Amino acid sequence: MLNRPVQPSHGPADAIQAAHHQIGNSLQQVASLLRLESRSATPEAATVLSEAGRRVRAIMHLH
Repeated sequence: MLNRPVQPSHGPADAIQAAHHQIGNSLQQVASLLRLESRSATPEAATVLSEAGRRVRAIMHLH
């Protein structure tokens, strides 16, 4: 994960928006890593990883 400097905000709304954006990006990274791992896993593990990925994507859509 890259550590980028946080841009100065103009108020609390900007800070909240930036936090939501970072959370969305983190969830996307987790979902992508789970999908990559499921491709090379045993069938049983792939099933578990795929289900975990679906749950993360559901959280992304609710977020």
